[in-house]
This record gives sequence, C-alpha cells and structure tokens, in this order.
Amino acid sequence: MTTAPTTDCNMACAGNAAEPCGAGNRLNLFWSGKTPPPPPSIVPSVGKWVSLGCYTDNGPGRSIANPTTVTGQVSIETCTTACFNAGFGIAGTEFADECCNGGAPASASDCSMTCQGNSSEFCGGPNRLNAYNYTGTDLPTNNAGGGGGGGGGGTAIGVFPVLSGLPTGWAYNSCWVDNVNGRILDTQTAGGTTNTIQSCIASCQALNFTVAASEFSDQCFCGNTLIAGATIATDQTTCNMGCAGNTTQACGGPNRMSVYSSVRPLVALPVPTAQKTGLPGNWTYAGCLREVQGGRMFPNQIIWIGNNSATACMQQCSTFGYTASGTEFGQECYCGDITDVTANSGVFGAESECTTPCPGDPVHLCGDGNRLTTYFWNGTVNNWHTPTNIGRYEFFVPG
Repeated sequence: MTTAPTTDCNMACAGNAAEPCGAGNRLNLFWSGKTPPPPPSIVPSVGKWVSLGCYTDNGPGRSIANPTTVTGQVSIETCTTACFNAGFGIAGTEFADECCNGGAPASASDCSMTCQGNSSEFCGGPNRLNAYNYTGTDLPTNNAGGGGGGGGGGTAIGVFPVLSGLPTGWAYNSCWVDNVNGRILDTQTAGGTTNTIQSCIASCQALNFTVAASEFSDQCFCGNTLIAGATIATDQTTCNMGCAGNTTQACGGPNRMSVYSSVRPLVALPVPTAQKTGLPGNWTYAGCLREVQGGRMFPNQIIWIGNNSATACMQQCSTFGYTASGTEFGQECYCGDITDVTANSGVFGAESECTTPCPGDPVHLCGDGNRLTTYFWNGTVNNWHTPTNIGRYEFFVPG
C-alpha cells in the first residue's frame, strides 16, 4: 500500500455527500492514535509444553483422538492444562475453539485461525491442529477422561519430526524405508547416545553432505542423494523412535530413516544394477565373483572411498596392463589377470550376491562383502610396436 494524492479520493460518501469516501482503488484512511496489537503467532511453549508446529487432521479420522473439555474458552494455555489433567502428553487446538489430546499426527501447514480465548495465539484451522508435546516427566496417570482411548497415562508423550530450529535451508523430507535393497544412504557418521536431528545434520554438514537421516534412535547417515531404490514409507508414523539424545524428536525406527535435506528436490535413485553397457575399451561384464576364502582373487588393491565406480576401476586396471577388474564392497577396486580366476578356482555366484552401490556411480553395483563385480578385457591389452630393423650387436666379445 502506498500514499496517493488527496485529490485521488474524490468520491462522496453515500451517507454524507459532503465527505470524501475514497474512489476506485483508493481509500480514505483514519488512525485512532493507538498502536495496533501485534499479529497472532504460534505460542512456542507453555511451561513444559513445547510447540510441534501445524499438523493435518481428519485424513481420515482424528489425528489426535480425544476431544477435551477446557475450563473457559479455548487457548493454548487452557487446552494444555486440560490435557495435562487428563494425563496426556500431546495436545492440539483446532478451528479456534477445539481442544484434543492423544497420539502423534502428521505434519502440515495453514494453522491460521486465532484462539477463541486469546486472539494473539493461533489455534489451528479447518482440519489443522497446532500441536504441543509435554516434555516433563510428571504427567498424572489418570487419563480416563476426554473420551478415552488415546494413550497410556504418563507414557502418552509422542515423538515428532523436527520442523523448526534447523540450519538455514534444511527441512524435513519424510520417513523413508531403508534396507530393502541395501542402505539408502551409504555414509554412516557419529550418532550414539547423544544423537539428535540437529547433531546428525551438523555431522553431515561438516562432511559437505546435503542429506542427513537418523535411524533406530542412535544412528546417523549422510549422502547427497537417496540410493538403492529408496521409497517413502506408506505409514509415516513408523518413524516413531525417539532420538537417543532427545526423546521428543523422531529418529527413524527399525529400517526407517527420518530424512532431512538442504536440497530441493530430494533425488531418490533407482535400485543399482551391474554396469553392462557403456564400458571403456574392450572390457566386458563377467559376473558377480566370489572372493577367495582367506585371501584375494586379484592381487592389486586401490581404495576409492568417495568416488569408486566400475568404469574408474576398469580404466585404472587397463592402464596398468591388467586383464581383470573387480570392485568389492563399494569402495574397493582390484586389478589382476583372468588367469588369477582359474588359479584360485574362482566361482561366480548369483547376480543378487553383488548388491553394494558404487559411491562414485550409485546407479551401478560395486560388489559386496567378499563379492566382486568383475570385468574381463577381451583382446590384447598392449600393442607393442616392433620396428623392422631392431638393431644388431657388433664387436661382441664373450667372457
């Protein structure tokens, strides 16, 4: 809104033709001299209750199961008090004048209605809840009120994704299924008893990764893309284990990762396969070769922690004059000769035995534990040039 010339407001008021009442796209504004109140906001905390953000309701059924009667009109304070007295650790306000309690809802936005009992606070919206989690340990156990069925007394405190307080650019990217086709993030870093969403993100940031995920409460994984055919969990509530370092935060679950990233969109790559086309030189795919028990199939090893690939390994092996190339356990490259396979009584296993993505090319496979994704050179490795006149010895005196 900008100030316009006074003469632009040239339409007379319908009730008093002697007074101007704006014009087309023009307003006559008046001020009482009083400072207007600040706009409504989400209450960050009330005592030991902490805001979890805005959540979806009725999709289908109530996200928080138990409608609760409050004393007086609904506000964040009256709703959390009622939920505490009923023995529940989750509270939610909806549609300005509704209060309910129980288990964990799913995140959303659009909580834009002010509380009936306090217009400076947001109390959800149509099918939207402002949710709060009780972080204390002194909940009463008499949760028979409020319609019943929403939790187990003092154990009703839920775990939730972290939606605020994250580093700039980082955001929650859903609960994902892990380990169907191997790890969906291939770098594991610091976790343990102090693991939180913030500490996991910090660890991944320090390693220059753009994706961080916590699993099974105390594990932290990093990467730049999700791999191995990663899929979003159909039931988002299966990421329901509290972080080891903060039990109110969701840190995945069994084979579930709570994923956060600083990139949009988050890329999820397909299930990797053995590279069989686009091979360098005269290399051909041989198969998934089982490693020698207690030894090595090929004698020469190169470790490429972050960028190993089948192509890179083949190129390095041919540069050294070898006719066999194998990648193992993702980051390991081995060079040798085809005769090494025969000499070591090599056995090729099923294709399904090689399942580890290449760190430098995660849509292709680089072996597995004691398994080599193997390639053979088909043809002559080095073409030596032999001139017609190769020289001669003169004045050779033995002795």
